[in-house]
Amino acid sequence: KADIVILSVDVESAIDLLPKILTLINNNCLVIDFGSTKGKLCSLVSDHPKRNQFLATHPIAGKENSGPQHASSYLFKLYVSLIKLVKIYLVWQNQYLIK
Repeated sequence: KADIVILSVDVESAIDLLPKILTLINNNCLVIDFGSTKGKLCSLVSDHPKRNQFLATHPIAGKENSGPQHASSYLFKLYVSLIKLVKIYLVWQNQYLIK
């Protein structure tokens, strides 16, 4: 019954979860992914019947190295998301979700 599902997990978990979530959601729900890389994820659901209900986004932050050994507690300390920098209208089925 959700209108929006936020998917904010690591890539491998998203690969496992996204097809299941898309199968379970109603026709008025939007799934938004806030993970990092998108290639595998978008390819995985490219032919899914509810692909048009999936919005892939990116946090626009990161480092040149990946993995837990390169984690930084300061990565998002001064982070400002793009949504905070510009006025974005996210429209889903003629309704403003974010203004």
